[in-house]
Amino acid sequence: MEVLDREADNSDSLEGFVLLHSIAGGTGSGVGSYLLEKLNDRFPKKLITTYSVFPAVCFQFTTHM
Repeated sequence: MEVLDREADNSDSLEGFVLLHSIAGGTGSGVGSYLLEKLNDRFPKKLITTYSVFPAVCFQFTTHM
């Protein structure tokens, strides 16, 4: 969070944040949720845009030569 604070302080005109994160479990969902919460707490009036990655139900790849 110190890096985000430093970059925000050095910005001339901070509009908001963009976050790409997973919501399927594992590290991505926990870290993404944590960052969203912290960003909202520290920068409540800034825009936060998120792109959430969902797991695929079933993928089957077939290759033909």
